Amino acid sequence: MSRLLSVLIVIAFIVLGSAWWFSQPRMDSTGKYHVALYDEADGTWDAQMQILPARPQDRLGQTVGSSTMLRMEWQKPEQTYNNFLITYTDPVSGATIKESGEHDRVSLDPSGLAPDTEYVFTIQACFDPRCTSWLVAQDEYRGRTAPEYWSDESEPVLLNP
Repeated sequence: MSRLLSVLIVIAFIVLGSAWWFSQPRMDSTGKYHVALYDEADGTWDAQMQILPARPQDRLGQTVGSSTMLRMEWQKPEQTYNNFLITYTDPVSGATIKESGEHDRVSLDPSGLAPDTEYVFTIQACFDPRCTSWLVAQDEYRGRTAPEYWSDESEPVLLNP
């Protein structure tokens, strides 16, 4: 009888320990905006993402990009993956957009963004077409669209000073 009780106690510890282990977040999402992407990821990689101005031009002696576009460039992970998924959010409004693409791409030019607005970006490398398993970039990245400008035949004018 005591042997059976010992076996049952060991089994109970295994079950409870496994339940606790699998309920813990897989990644450290501390300080991240897109917490769920980190909590549910299978791992991370250093994407070295750069958020750059799109279509840079000289305005009022400064180089500025499009007020509604940004340029994103990143490094692919070493692991083989199916596609990427980029999530970007305007933290003020909470508006979130997701864009996906083929695994061999290393850049994206999101458009339709609000002028003079900061966005938080993260990228996932998805192991399957439905992105049920993924790596996530170890860092989130921030980028700001340029202010909106107007120009006639004379000098350009900043619309929202």
